[in-house]
Amino acid sequence: MKKLIVLPLMMFFVFACDPAAIDDEERDATREFFEEAEAAEFETVFQTVDVETSGNISFEESDELIFESEEEFRDFWVELNENLPPPADEEEVPDVPEIDFETKKVIAVIMGTQNTGGFFTTIEEVGVLEGVTGIRVLETEPGEDCETAQVLTMPYHMITVSNELPDEYEFFIERIILDCPENDE
Repeated sequence: MKKLIVLPLMMFFVFACDPAAIDDEERDATREFFEEAEAAEFETVFQTVDVETSGNISFEESDELIFESEEEFRDFWVELNENLPPPADEEEVPDVPEIDFETKKVIAVIMGTQNTGGFFTTIEEVGVLEGVTGIRVLETEPGEDCETAQVLTMPYHMITVSNELPDEYEFFIERIILDCPENDE
């Protein structure tokens, strides 16, 4: 398994985010946990920003979910996709990803319904410290000067991890606001 590394995207955030938008206390707690934690490998299952112009989005609020069985995950997948039209190049909603739940579990983070495009959520790191599985999540949102699509979006990210990781979870959610240059046209 390989860790998801999105270097160009990370470099974009380093140069285009408002560092004041990140709470120093939360950043320090996150840094402290992951400096001491043993890194855990993970794989991305599915990452997307789904767009639904009718406003019928399944998950209005943010949430963090753990799935340890095929049935739970299948039910979630159906609910996640039931109100969305199939992609233009496909005839139906995507099939449920095949996951070996004897060796893996799924962790999903949902940012909730957003009123515009430009919102993203990504699981950046998974680590284990003193019997706790830590999940570092990066949420980004567009700044005031950012041009965004005027549609409802629902960013989410799902990963698989070993089911041998501790069952106690702590989510470290960092939120940054993109600092887009003003458009002087």
